[in-house]
Amino acid sequence: MKLWTAHARQVHKFAFIAMRSHVDADDVLQETGTVAWERFDEFESGTNFQAWVMSIARLKVLETIRRKKRRIVPSESLLKLLVDESDRAGRYLERQRDALNECLQRLNAADQELMRWRHSEELPVEEIATRLNKSVATVYRSIARVHEVLYGCISRVVAGGKGAI
Repeated sequence: MKLWTAHARQVHKFAFIAMRSHVDADDVLQETGTVAWERFDEFESGTNFQAWVMSIARLKVLETIRRKKRRIVPSESLLKLLVDESDRAGRYLERQRDALNECLQRLNAADQELMRWRHSEELPVEEIATRLNKSVATVYRSIARVHEVLYGCISRVVAGGKGAI
């Protein structure tokens, strides 16, 4: 279930790109999830779940297109290209997310708290300013500074550097 939850959004995005219909993409997502659930014992633990589930999604997209007798049917090679690109983009986003977590841990405690308040708790800047007994402008500048530091750190970590803050 954790694996499916982690990749369901990507399956839906792929289905929507291939079919250009939210309704059809929802159907493909549901059908893909059902097949993945029914055939999960065929998945080899330790292999790439994303590649496995995307291959199911690709087949479900083709079935849906054929069933609806759409005039323009994407070729197998185009769908494979979409799956591959989606997989590549997913891995890159995962590297960025991991880098963000690593870089957040490197921030000093005050900056970590500022980011937690602003992004996790979604507090308005005015409330953060009140909590810190600072002006709204000062808080905006602090947030911008930390964002800039995080951006640089994430860029370095994703590129393979140390990403020191």
